[in-house]
Formats: sequence, C-alpha cells, structure tokens
Amino acid sequence: MYPGSPLTLPPDEELIRRFQASDESALELLVTSYWQRLARFVEGILDEEGGADDVVQEAFIRLWMRRKELRLEGSFRAFLYTLTRNAAIDERRRSGRRKTLWTRADPPAGQPSPLAGAEASELQAVADAAIAALPPRRREVFRLGRTEGLSYKEIAEVMGLSPQTVANQMSRALTELHEALDQVFKNGSPGTSGRDPPPP
Repeated sequence: MYPGSPLTLPPDEELIRRFQASDESALELLVTSYWQRLARFVEGILDEEGGADDVVQEAFIRLWMRRKELRLEGSFRAFLYTLTRNAAIDERRRSGRRKTLWTRADPPAGQPSPLAGAEASELQAVADAAIAALPPRRREVFRLGRTEGLSYKEIAEVMGLSPQTVANQMSRALTELHEALDQVFKNGSPGTSGRDPPPP
C-alpha cells in the first residue's frame, strides 16, 4: 500500500506537461498523494472487502497510457477521480455485481446496535444509515464532497452533472441527514429513535 500522505502538487498545467513528456516522477507523485484516498473511494463503490487497490492501479495505468493526449478542461484531481470511478464501475460489471452504487447493507430490523449505549456511536450509526438510504446519485455527491473533499465543480466533472445539480443534491442530502438526526433527539436518545413508546 502506498502511504498516501498529502503532498504539495504542482499546478495542473505543469503536471500535464510532465505527463506528456513521460516524466515518471509526476506519476509517482500522484500515486503517493492519492492512492489511499482513491482506494477508500473505490471501497465505497465496490461495497466489498478487497479489490480497491487493483482498481486504483488500473486507473493509474489508464492515466499513464493516455498521457500523450491529456487535454484537461477541469482539474487534474477531478480527472483522476473520474478515471478511478470508471475503473471501479468496470470492475463491478466484470464481477457480475448489480448492487446499487454506494449502498451498504442495513442492519436487520429490530436488532440493537452492537455499540448500543454509546450515544456517539449510535448517532454515527443513524447518520450512516441516513446516508446509505439516500438515492444513489445523491449519496455519491455527498461522499465525494464530504468524504473526499472535492469541490462542487469537481464533483460535476466527475459525475457529468451541472454544478447547480450538484449543489441541489448536496443540499437535499444534508437536509435528509439533519432530519434523521433531529428525529433521534426528538425521541430522547439514539437508542430509542424510531421506536414506539411502551404501552401504559
């Protein structure tokens, strides 16, 4: 696994020039800076253990193979996430999986959280469930923005949307997340959220 520690990257124009000149140090710079973040991003798409590193490697291979004709209209970061997202979707298709993008299995109804009694953990579980319940596109916008730190413009480039659509989806995602958490507090505690009150 590459360390993935944040590095100060040169401007996009310089990166493109170095790639077009087949400067392998430019590739190594991106690999070191982005590997772990991209692997985490891919894990959410595949929704399974393993396979993320192979997908990220494939994305960097595609990037290197296309280095001569690189012509970016947006940011290099957005282009890299787009390549990685496409590679991850291809992997899902190859593996025969047809699960909804970004979904995570919900816990069985009626079963308490393994961390019941720890309010912070329960609140996190409620938040995770609310995020998992978002429509696929809205969920991906939320994760790209809040987990990966991409700007609205970059998310728009990655997903092929308009920045306004991204802003709308993010606003709705945050509203639904807040509503889920508000419901918890209205019920008194995370452990009792969504349950009927006991009979008198």
